[in-house]
Amino acid sequence: MITCPKCNKELSDGTKFCDGCGAQIFETIFCPNCGKQTSTEFAFCQSCGASITETPTEEQPAAVPTEKKKLPKKAIMFGGIGVAVVAVLILVISLFSGGGKAKNDFTLYLKDSEIFFSDMKKDSEAWQLTSRLVDSEDVDNEDFAYAADTLGSYICTSEDGKYIFFPDKMADDDDWVNLYYRELGNPEAEAVKIHSDIQSYTVNTSATIVTYLKGEEGNLYQYKLAEDSKDKVASEVEGFEVSDDGTKICYINSEGSLYLKYEGKDKEKIASEVTSLEYLTDDFKTVYYIKEGSLYKQVEGEDRVKIASDVYRVIKIYETGEIYYLTSEAGEISLMDYVTDDMKDADASIAEPSYPDYPNSPSRPYWWDYDTDAEYDAAYEAYEDAYEAWEAECDRMETEYYAAREAWYAKQSRDELREDLEEEVLEQSNYSLCFYNGTEEVVITDAFVGGYYYNYAYPSASEAPVISYEAYNQSSLEKVKLSEVESIYDIENMVEAALFSSSERYIAVKGTATVVEQEKEAINFRINSSGTVVYYIDDIPEAKNYGELYRISINNGVVGKAEVIDYDVYLYMLDVYSDLDKIFYFTDWNGEKDYGTLKVYDGKEATKIADDVHSFSVTP
Repeated sequence: MITCPKCNKELSDGTKFCDGCGAQIFETIFCPNCGKQTSTEFAFCQSCGASITETPTEEQPAAVPTEKKKLPKKAIMFGGIGVAVVAVLILVISLFSGGGKAKNDFTLYLKDSEIFFSDMKKDSEAWQLTSRLVDSEDVDNEDFAYAADTLGSYICTSEDGKYIFFPDKMADDDDWVNLYYRELGNPEAEAVKIHSDIQSYTVNTSATIVTYLKGEEGNLYQYKLAEDSKDKVASEVEGFEVSDDGTKICYINSEGSLYLKYEGKDKEKIASEVTSLEYLTDDFKTVYYIKEGSLYKQVEGEDRVKIASDVYRVIKIYETGEIYYLTSEAGEISLMDYVTDDMKDADASIAEPSYPDYPNSPSRPYWWDYDTDAEYDAAYEAYEDAYEAWEAECDRMETEYYAAREAWYAKQSRDELREDLEEEVLEQSNYSLCFYNGTEEVVITDAFVGGYYYNYAYPSASEAPVISYEAYNQSSLEKVKLSEVESIYDIENMVEAALFSSSERYIAVKGTATVVEQEKEAINFRINSSGTVVYYIDDIPEAKNYGELYRISINNGVVGKAEVIDYDVYLYMLDVYSDLDKIFYFTDWNGEKDYGTLKVYDGKEATKIADDVHSFSVTP
């Protein structure tokens, strides 16, 4: 299972768009070069700049589409991908989460460029679902392997297992999909076309209404299966939410106007200049949205309530009305605050040296000035001694002068550096992690390690207000000595590195935070849906892809002590399945052969499932 970074809803592995809030889901990965955590959102590592490549997998779960998703054109969707030809491509389809139980005992797979359905029973045969999935001879299974995730995200079944909705009869350069449905119990019947050029869609619980967004114009429609009819709801729609029964729609248009539309009633404008719809209660009576950087709560029949200003990102809104969110403000760090002027006293005594006033050289004797050779020889010997002493004195004065001049130049350079440091600031956005308890705001930390890149570094529980995050510990920052740097750029780099290396990991329950004692630099924090267990990997050897798997229990809001679950745990595959109260992971990973030992921990003990496993999928 994975968690949506925006609304924190638990989703099936491989989901590309959240079916709760519509956010695009990027996979958390690790740079193959430096090992730092990053995301498939980026083409290059944000730490070392190395290229990040992803090998398409042949098996991925899919999610119900509720957000704009574009089926790429052939140049993108079916471009040269350099993978082995796939004879049969299995697509594991996850059903939409509308409550109740959905049909899940079936498999969809691609064969001969068509989608086939199998109920996986011994006495039944698979049958062809699509009639001509893509109208082109140039598209084959190898191409579909590349586009499997996108295709899977457009397929879902009704909760009662009666209908299946799927794309069909597409051109290889279509921007969106042509959507059809058919009865699973009657494979001989013709598929029914709902509409063409569909960006995204959702099906209500009873499978009587399909709500969808069509075309670049953003036309929002509702299709009624029983009547084979469609009604246009609105135009220029950017995003929408629909109630489980399909009778209530909340949508936002290209102008930022937010509307509610109930069946049989006129639309009602909730707000204008809305940046994003953040949360909608199941009964559609309470809406949370951001307008002009502020988070608002609007309850039906009441005046809107402003919760917070300068909101950078809403992390999670709970049914209780409790909220985790980030605020931001442009900040400046004075570089001089991080520098110790260890040369201040010494430089105060350094003055600009004057050029040496060398003494006159001794006069040389001449023989004609002496009566005898002995007198001349004695005078010349005395002259040589005096000249040698004079040279030594001149050399001493010259050496002292040049040393003083170098010291003076160095002082001048440091003086310039001091002036620059007094004026220079390091611009940095300051993020605060806040908790709203339903009535007031609690600032958990104003030193939050955040920003766009760090979306995946602060997981939260989906059902209870529990979050894990990092915060700078600026009290532990060691100042840089002025004598050890040559330029302001050296100091900027040192300060930035020190800031990031000084962060600590915390777990907050509601608005109360507890520091996590780490062996080294722990990563891959996971929280179960109820917020009672936190998992992470720590004690990772340098340049290795494994570490120790830890577990922290949270009881009655109290964060417990960390305990080791297992050793030699592979860093890059760690999946918590809250419904099963289990975590699945690999140990003894073989990087050359891409397999390891698959294990599961159920809260009491770790159990080996199988050796030499490359990938896995867990079903209820």
